[in-house]
Amino acid sequence: MKKALLLFTFLWFNFSVNAQVGPLVQENWVATKVTINNVDYLPDNSIAHSFLNFIGGYIVMGVCDYNVSGEIEFIDNSKIHIKYGYATLAFSCQYLPFTDYYPDTIILTNDLLNQVLVELDYQATLVDNINNEYELTITNKNGDKAYYTNKPLSTGNLVIKNISIYPNPTQNEFSITADNHQIQKVNLYSLQGKLIKTFSDDISYIISEFNSGIYFAEIQTEIGTTVKKIIKK
Repeated sequence: MKKALLLFTFLWFNFSVNAQVGPLVQENWVATKVTINNVDYLPDNSIAHSFLNFIGGYIVMGVCDYNVSGEIEFIDNSKIHIKYGYATLAFSCQYLPFTDYYPDTIILTNDLLNQVLVELDYQATLVDNINNEYELTITNKNGDKAYYTNKPLSTGNLVIKNISIYPNPTQNEFSITADNHQIQKVNLYSLQGKLIKTFSDDISYIISEFNSGIYFAEIQTEIGTTVKKIIKK
């Protein structure tokens, strides 16, 4: 999995979801552990960026600076297809068992090295706890599992709330309200999931050089990561 750069196209994931689609796309998900060959691997407290989001017809997931995205199609309440995507690997934190295994659990990186059409089957189970707290489990074809929650954790992995982008739609630039959180970095992705620009914390973020369309801003703060959709006029 430790590859400097991996690009995969025409990727087709097949999820079977034992719950309604609504909570999947409405929540920001943070990974709590992965289980590989019946061994649990937990995120280190310093890893604040292991996440998964369903946004505007796309899925975006990542850990540290490893990111993968793909176009999704909601067939019904039980199936989601991811048609293709990009993966980039440039870790900003040290290699640990969790950071090594987490992407492999979701995308089975070694199966994608030839950059050819790959079909992968996943089972996703959504558990509705009280007070709008959910637990999501995704199981790959080998029986390995990735576990997610939408609630804040007591360690470095936190679900970020109350972050917004304005103006949106925008023509030349956008700003971010972060509810007193410190923005560390903003990654801008194209609709196809390709990383096209990286910003440091600033008052405004210039995107005038890009064409009109839909983009995704991955916002990293001191306590976690969230992804927001941007419409450029």
